[in-house]
Amino acid sequence: MAYLRTAGAASGILIVLLLLAEALVASEGFKATHSSALVRHRTRRQGHGPHRRYHPLAMQQTATATQQRGGVAADGEWTVSKPIPAPVVEDSRIDPRVKGGEKYLHLPRLYVYDHCPFCVRARMIFGLKNIKHDLVYMANDDIETPTHLIGKKMAPILEVRGRRPGEGLIMPESLDIVKYIDESEEIGAGLPLLKPFSGRSDLKEWLDSIAEPSRRLSRPRFAWSANLPEFAFDSARRTYIARHPLENPSSYEENYERSAEWIAALSEGLKKLDGMIANPQEGYISEGGISYDDIDMFPRLRNLSIVKGLEFPPNVKAYIEVLSKKTDVALYTKMAF
Repeated sequence: MAYLRTAGAASGILIVLLLLAEALVASEGFKATHSSALVRHRTRRQGHGPHRRYHPLAMQQTATATQQRGGVAADGEWTVSKPIPAPVVEDSRIDPRVKGGEKYLHLPRLYVYDHCPFCVRARMIFGLKNIKHDLVYMANDDIETPTHLIGKKMAPILEVRGRRPGEGLIMPESLDIVKYIDESEEIGAGLPLLKPFSGRSDLKEWLDSIAEPSRRLSRPRFAWSANLPEFAFDSARRTYIARHPLENPSSYEENYERSAEWIAALSEGLKKLDGMIANPQEGYISEGGISYDDIDMFPRLRNLSIVKGLEFPPNVKAYIEVLSKKTDVALYTKMAF
């Protein structure tokens, strides 16, 4: 009987230990699940906050890296696993926070739309002068962000935050931003780079001559492109179409269907431009070096690179490719349709 009581007690202790172990596993599982939810919450806040839209390509790369680290659970939520080390990529750009003697709290921040030629002007000077900065892609229907910054819907907008009151600035207007960054001793890199506008009447006349086919080809493609961050939402696409109407025909669909007609007209114009570029291999359109003429011309030609089937003559092609590399502003060639 004593033996049976001893055996029974041992069995009871074993059962209690097993229950405790099971409770501990459940507790650890809850902690892991809670931690995962916290990580996902922060990710959502960072990726979908009211003031920021990240480029889809960057989001796709982030998702791929997350899948490599932990994969996707059965319910579609990200799981948590050991992080993989981030690759070390050399960045030779000038950091204004260091150059300015720690005067600046953050990198210069540029609020833009990817397709906007005025926004590309501002991006160009940062690339030409090799200055590190943040890009914030606003949704096309985002009124709150620009209104909060400058009182109205407009882009680009430059924001520079200082460590103390009075040391920062918020600046609209693309050419004002270009001039400020080019000439700033603290944020800029070295002496001013850009030559002034040449005043060439032939460039103005050329731009006027290709305006109509350019609009009819580019606007439908921008509005329908899923790869541009400002058009990630249906309301943003509808806002763009409403604010950028076309006439005779007014339908974006019909203009797209008549692409061959507009491409033929634009191709003739590009042939004329081919002989107007002073030095396509160095990336400047007027004699004397890179100038405000290029700040104005390159964004317009870049927008045309979204049109599949539009052939750029050799000098024009060399010119936009060189400037794309120098300014660190990619062309649309790989996503043209």
